[in-house]
Amino acid sequence: MGPGPSRTPRELRAELDLARREGIAYEREESHAGLACAASPILRGDGTAVAAISITAPVGMVEMRLVGPAVHAATLGLNRQLASAPHWAKL
Repeated sequence: MGPGPSRTPRELRAELDLARREGIAYEREESHAGLACAASPILRGDGTAVAAISITAPVGMVEMRLVGPAVHAATLGLNRQLASAPHWAKL
């Protein structure tokens, strides 16, 4: 665990709800000191997350709120491509 913010259960639920709505999750020094991350899920057709794409960088080097939408756009493209792959639904 990194030195990032501790959250109450209510704050964590609110953050998870926002990540679901936006399709992007952010973290800052929660998993490792000095690192920040933005991630977006790769989904099956039924909406189940089966993988993710993320970017991680040293805090202050990249503004995650600016690159997060690009990470999300990449997963949206993959989701469209994978939706037509018959074996993908079986994962």
